[in-house]
Amino acid sequence: MQDIRAIPTLFHADTPLVALKSPLTERPYVLAHLCHWAIEADVSLYFWSVGYRQVQQVTYINGQVQCTVVSEQLVDCIFPFLCNHHEPSWFVLEGLLKPDDLGELSVERVAELTDTFYALSQHVQQRVLLLNDDVPLPISLIPLIPVLENPLPDAEAVMQSVQAVCAQYPHLVKESEVPDLNPLMRACLGLPRLELRLALTRLALFCHDLACLATAMLDYKVSKLKGRGLEFIAQPDVPTGGLDLLEAILERDCSLLSPHAAQYGLSLPKGILLWGPPGTGKSLSAKHAALKLGVPLIAANWGSLRSPKPGQSENNLDFLLQQCGINAPVVLFFDDFDKGFAGWSSDTDGGVESRLANKLLTWMQERVEPVYVVATCNRLEKLPPELIRRFDTIVFVDLPHAGAMKEIFDLHLAKYFPAFRDSAHSPLSDRDWRRLLKATHLCTPAEIGQIAQKAAQEAFYQNRPGYCTVDDLLYQRSLMVPAMVREEEAILAIRNRAAFARPAASPDTSQWSTPQKRLLRHQAATELEPVDDWQVSQFVVSHGELK
Repeated sequence: MQDIRAIPTLFHADTPLVALKSPLTERPYVLAHLCHWAIEADVSLYFWSVGYRQVQQVTYINGQVQCTVVSEQLVDCIFPFLCNHHEPSWFVLEGLLKPDDLGELSVERVAELTDTFYALSQHVQQRVLLLNDDVPLPISLIPLIPVLENPLPDAEAVMQSVQAVCAQYPHLVKESEVPDLNPLMRACLGLPRLELRLALTRLALFCHDLACLATAMLDYKVSKLKGRGLEFIAQPDVPTGGLDLLEAILERDCSLLSPHAAQYGLSLPKGILLWGPPGTGKSLSAKHAALKLGVPLIAANWGSLRSPKPGQSENNLDFLLQQCGINAPVVLFFDDFDKGFAGWSSDTDGGVESRLANKLLTWMQERVEPVYVVATCNRLEKLPPELIRRFDTIVFVDLPHAGAMKEIFDLHLAKYFPAFRDSAHSPLSDRDWRRLLKATHLCTPAEIGQIAQKAAQEAFYQNRPGYCTVDDLLYQRSLMVPAMVREEEAILAIRNRAAFARPAASPDTSQWSTPQKRLLRHQAATELEPVDDWQVSQFVVSHGELK
C-alpha cells in the first residue's frame, strides 16, 4: 500500500477521489502536507468533517495550519456541494467512510461516492481526499478510489521529537553527561506523530530524567496497546533452568541479529515454536529469548485479537503487525497458540479465523523486518500445517529430568531463601535432595516454582522468614496433585509425539540421574544394551508403563 506522499501524483493524474487511512490524531500533519502540495498546484484547500459540518479553508501561516470558516451555514450533505463547486480546489473530507454495524459502507454511501467520482471526473483541478482511521471500501469502489496509508513515524522522526522535548525541558538532561536518547526513542516507537508529541510534553512535566520519561512513555504505550489485544512484557524474575539445548538454539539465533551477520546476507530466523505439556517453561523461555536479544517482547493474545465487530479482528491483527514492524527488532510472542486455531478451517465464525490465519501466514512468509516469532502450544496437531512450516525450529519442551529439577529448585529457592543462593553450599544434604527429587519427579517447572513459593509463604506465617528445610518442601508437595497425575492421559498424548521435534534439554548426566538400567529392546536379544534414565522415560512415553 502506498503512503501519503503519493497524493499529489494521483491528483495530478486526474484521480478525483483518494482515500487515506490515518489516525484522526494525525489531522494537522495531513493538512500541513496538503497545504504545501496545494500551494505548488496553485489550488485552494478546504476541510470538512462529519462532526463540524462547516466548510473551512486551510492555509499554512507561520508554520501553523490555519482553518477559516468559509460560510456559517452547515453542510450536512457534502457531495452536492462538491459537484456544484467549480473553483479549482482540493477538499479533505473526514469521517465519511465510517462503516455500519456490519463493518461495511452503507448502500447509500457507496452510491454517493460512485456518483461523486463520475461528477468530479469532469473537473480538471477539483480533487477530494477521504480521511479516515479505517477504509472499508467494497470491491465495487476499489477500482475507482485508490487507498493510501499514513505510516507511523520511523526511528529517525521519533528521535527528532525526542530531541525537541529534551531541548524544551533541559532538566531531563544533566549538564555533565552526554544523554543516551535511544531508550527513550525505543519507548516512543509505534505512536502517531501528534500523539507522540502530546504524550512526551505532558509526561516530561512529571519526570526528573530521561530514564523516568522512558519508563513513563512505555507505561503509556502499554496501557494503550492492552485495549488491542497485545502488551509489552517485562523481564522475567527467574531464569530458565534445565533447557540447555533450547538455550543454545536461542543463542545461535540471537547471534544472527548482529551487523556482522548481515554482511554475509544472514538475517534473524522467522521464529521458533515451543511445544510441550503445560507448565514446562515455554512461556518463560520466550521472555528469555527477548532478554537475550535485548529487544522488547510484544505478547499477543490470539483470542483477544478476535472481535464480534465486523472487520475489527482484521484491524487488530493489522495493528499488531504494524507495531511489530515499527518496533523491530522485537520478539512477537503468541502463548497457547493452538487454542486460537480450534476452528480455523471452518466457516462457523463467518471465515474470520481463516482470514486471520491466512493474513498471519502471508506476513510470516514475506516480512523483512527483524521480528522473531516465538509461539507456544500444547497440541501441535491443532495448528494449521501451513503455519507450522513458517517456523524455522520446533522444540519439544518436556518434563524436566532429575538434574534439571535440581537446577530449577536452586533458581526458585534462591529467590526466597538467602541460604540457597550459593549452590555450592546448599543447606540440604545429598540425601535430602534425593528425597525431594524423588517426591517431585512428576512435577513441572511451574509446579516446582509453586512449591518454593508456598514454602516461603508458610515460613513467613510461622515467623521464620527466609528459612526452609526439606520437610517444608515435601509438605508443600504433599498438598498438590501434579498435572501429570491429574491429566495423565492428555499429557501422555502430547509426550507420545515428542520425536517429531528437537529436544529442549540434553539427557541427564548429573549426579542426580537414576543409575543406568537394562532394558530388553527385543525378545530375541542376546545381549542387553544399557540405557540411561532419560531413554527409559522416552520408551515409557512411547510404549506405556513398564511391567
